[in-house]
Amino acid sequence: MGPTNQDVSVEVSSALLLALRDPAFYPHPVDRVEVIETHISWVFLAGEYAYKLKKPVKFGFLDFSTPALRRRYCAQELRLNQRFAGQIYLDLVGFGSSPQRPVWGASPSIETAVRMRRFPESGRLDHLQSAGSLSTREIDAFASTVAQFHQTAARADPASPFGSVESLRETLTVNFRTLRDLTEPSQAQRIDALERWSNAACDRLTSLIDGRRRAGAVRECHGDLHLANMVWFNDDALLFDCIEFNDSLRWIDTLNDIAFLLMDLESRREFALASRFLDRYLVATGDYGGLALLPLYKQYRALVRAAVNALRLHQSGISREERACDDRLVHRYIELAESYVRVQPLRMILMHGLPGSGKTTVAAQIAPALAAVCLHSDVERKRLAGLAATQRSDSPLDEGIYTPVASEATYGRLRDLTQTLLRAGQSVIVDAAFADRNRRAEFVDLAQRCGAQAHIITMNIPADALRARVARREQRAGEYSEAGLAVLERAIALQEPLDPKELALTVRVGLAYQPESVIASILAL
Repeated sequence: MGPTNQDVSVEVSSALLLALRDPAFYPHPVDRVEVIETHISWVFLAGEYAYKLKKPVKFGFLDFSTPALRRRYCAQELRLNQRFAGQIYLDLVGFGSSPQRPVWGASPSIETAVRMRRFPESGRLDHLQSAGSLSTREIDAFASTVAQFHQTAARADPASPFGSVESLRETLTVNFRTLRDLTEPSQAQRIDALERWSNAACDRLTSLIDGRRRAGAVRECHGDLHLANMVWFNDDALLFDCIEFNDSLRWIDTLNDIAFLLMDLESRREFALASRFLDRYLVATGDYGGLALLPLYKQYRALVRAAVNALRLHQSGISREERACDDRLVHRYIELAESYVRVQPLRMILMHGLPGSGKTTVAAQIAPALAAVCLHSDVERKRLAGLAATQRSDSPLDEGIYTPVASEATYGRLRDLTQTLLRAGQSVIVDAAFADRNRRAEFVDLAQRCGAQAHIITMNIPADALRARVARREQRAGEYSEAGLAVLERAIALQEPLDPKELALTVRVGLAYQPESVIASILAL
């Protein structure tokens, strides 16, 4: 969102700014000082530390206009970011004496800075992505980190306005107004259409938004969760630089929080990594019920980025090349926002196959191209038993979490989640064995009632290859499935083959399959 007004009340001491550029001012070894400047802060990179000083600015969405306010928000920034980056966010530093003769740590302080431990910029996820080095290892780790953070973050009081439809409408309205003011008139028709869609989506989703707020989905989140605010540091997934200056931009639905990251990955055409993050996040949280909100939240995040780049076009001091880049980004983010409005073909795909046949792997590979969410029977079976996705129950055959009653409950949960997602317009891949013909028929009928195309992907893998895969999997940690050789042999004996009606919906996958050919076959069906 762009500034609505500026009212500088108390300037930061020019003597302090000059001193912070001097290596000799610091109480620790510093060879040289680098300065990074944004529209709301200065960051002084000095030795092994970074010092963040807030600018004396007042915008419509923040107020740093006095030393007391700057001190307050420095403390807020430290508290909030220590939730997930304690090894980076260290403490506060005060500068006292007088504005003309600043002294490190003197009291009373005239200005305050946040002291942070420096980290290699190459570890930031936007840099990893630009270098082609962002992999599923980092994505999986961050999905786990964000899920754990969201599940433990403070919940908003349902009586507060945070996360309400009214609050969301106000945020969207301000951003659309800013976007109109900053873009050329030729974009007005597109922006108007996007705003009409957003308003209609808010109307349609009001009960879901308010229901989630009452259920505790609105939490004290990060608020600015994109690749440039995530770093792989000391083999750890760390978030940083969350929003401290505006409560309503931080106390939001958790899915609104991850929507920024998903949009950022998709804007860089990293669709597989976006799908991977969402899958791992949902495996950890089980928060499938709110996915109807993601298109609205991702559209909002894309248009915020469009507005930010449009704002830069109105600033002085940027080069012709930077101006051309920002202009391209404005158009790219508007196009991305429009893509979230388009209705996608609705599909339900059943994975069908024996343990070790690769159902989960194939599901993950085809999900991005089909804009589908995966539901995993092994994960939901454990969730019903109060277990984490990779936690072992060590249940014997036909006991523990593998009794007929537990299996019936697992397929019941998969059925309910599938219906919820299809009713919300979300394509689904159901990753389960589906050995029983009646269960397959039940899901196919459900798809038809929800207006979705039903498909089956059957895994045709030789029994000897399955036995070898299952034996290897039993030796690995971190697997969803606990199916061992005894379970495999039982499944081989009991599996009911596909009938002619099912075969008309089926794509066969063998050992030498290509994901692209599987996707093409589904689209052809």
